[in-house]
Amino acid sequence: MRELRHENLTPFVGVCIDTGVACIVTAYCSRGSLATVLADRDLHLDDMFEASLVADLLRGLTYLHESALVSHGNLTSNNCLVDRRWVLQITDYGLHTLKSGCADTEDALRMEKRMLWRAPELLRDPNPPPRGSQKGDVYSFGIILYEILGRNGPWGDTNLTNAGKE
Repeated sequence: MRELRHENLTPFVGVCIDTGVACIVTAYCSRGSLATVLADRDLHLDDMFEASLVADLLRGLTYLHESALVSHGNLTSNNCLVDRRWVLQITDYGLHTLKSGCADTEDALRMEKRMLWRAPELLRDPNPPPRGSQKGDVYSFGIILYEILGRNGPWGDTNLTNAGKE
């Protein structure tokens, strides 16, 4: 993670370890997550602005795919941050290697929400690759593109409450 440097990746600053808890320190992105930006209905995003966000995401994702990490594995609009200059930066890249040895304390609802961006073939696989895949990242990119263009969440108005029961 430390060696990866790109305008569209949130810069890794370091790690802080306090009483056995490790925290990753990255550069601050003052505009928050892409999900937060898209949820702000008072913010008008014209076609050029949307195209700029998409281009930033593609540049960052291409760089990740060409790096030693090979894939992000957990790409969502919450893992895309926007800095003060409105440049989109991908974050949480490479964290799958750190999380693999940790007990999973993520609550069920948060995990289910994260799955909204996961490729179907990775969801069906009983032993999905811990790093995800480039194809899975491309699927996640498509969901994020849908979010940017529709500004209505990863699945729009679809009621996902009963999706698993049908």
